[in-house]
Amino acid sequence: MDKRSREFERGDQVLVAHASHSGTAEGIAREICIQNPVRCDLYSLGELSPQSLETYGQQLFIVATHGDGGPPDNAAKFFDLLQASRPNLFEVQFAMLALGSRAYPRFCQFGRDFYRLLISAQAQPQVLPVEVHNNCAATVTHWRNKVNEVFSLCPDPDADWEPATVMAVERAQSSSLHVTFYIKGLEFVGIERVWIMEPSKRRHPVECAVLSGPESPFTCIEISDAGRTSRSLADAKPGDKYLVRWDSVS
Repeated sequence: MDKRSREFERGDQVLVAHASHSGTAEGIAREICIQNPVRCDLYSLGELSPQSLETYGQQLFIVATHGDGGPPDNAAKFFDLLQASRPNLFEVQFAMLALGSRAYPRFCQFGRDFYRLLISAQAQPQVLPVEVHNNCAATVTHWRNKVNEVFSLCPDPDADWEPATVMAVERAQSSSLHVTFYIKGLEFVGIERVWIMEPSKRRHPVECAVLSGPESPFTCIEISDAGRTSRSLADAKPGDKYLVRWDSVS
């Protein structure tokens, strides 16, 4: 990626946003985030405000066209607000995948309109927009391969993540938990921190400090302010399954 002079609140995070009518666009967006759970944040356009686009320097949009060339219902309000507010998207790098059917005269019209609006707000396309007829798998794959390359995303859904099984849960303080996991790759290994996430959601992994040392076959982590940080981890019980990733071994 080209170096930018502008600093973004979300740093190196990639916004993956979808506008879905039948669920196809959402499915593609969700799969990208499953494959890149640390770097990618998944939202529907209906969950975003135009100003939230200013916080991400890298953005992917997967959008369907509904009816006579308009946005899906869950994106209509966002699109109207974006047209009215015109946020500052200078140096925002983005790519767009537009879904539609050539059976309709205004094929992929919402994707085209949305693309032009982003350009007018000074966002910078890093991949040429791709229009997909009837969810053509080859076309989607071609776009995703290009996006993986340009945005340095990972095509392997299992890369760097291992299963973790909860063995014990202990409440250390009013808002802190100690959760002991069995993680095969961390048996008798010292590590300083890990990222934990629930497999079914794969969104916003929680970074946790590791309390156990290399003398233990189990990995004990501390979850601070558990109720706010992760409701799933706050309610963890023995036998629950999570995914875990770590950076370096001491």
